[in-house]
Amino acid sequence: ALNGEASERLFAMVPINVLRRAGAFFTPPSLADKLVARIARQLVRGKRVLDPACGAGDLLLACARTLPIDVDLRTTLRRWGEQLHGFDIHPEFILAAKARLVLLAIARGARSTGNISSIDLDSLFPGIHHLNFLALEGLPFAID
Repeated sequence: ALNGEASERLFAMVPINVLRRAGAFFTPPSLADKLVARIARQLVRGKRVLDPACGAGDLLLACARTLPIDVDLRTTLRRWGEQLHGFDIHPEFILAAKARLVLLAIARGARSTGNISSIDLDSLFPGIHHLNFLALEGLPFAID
């Protein structure tokens, strides 16, 4: 779920013409890592990032790998949610992106102090939305 295998399986299972019609393409981990390397210092200093077509969150995950782990899982996710923003036209991809960010935080050592199933992904990631970026006339928030 965190290393690009999800997109590889999607490409193996879904014909390319269906993916093209859906606009479902994913940033390879190697490219995401190269992009994030250029902005890592700004992310550590708290700058926000926006992926206007985030899909299942490959670029957001690459960004989150540079962000600190806080005292617990909820605090970590809340802070990440202040910096990470993304939009996609497919609600399933938005849900996957948020869930993958939770998995990444856990994999990086964020410890849960409660029931993980009670995590409200929408409140922890308020900047990651199901919407069409191309249809927006302005951003719903200010970018630093």
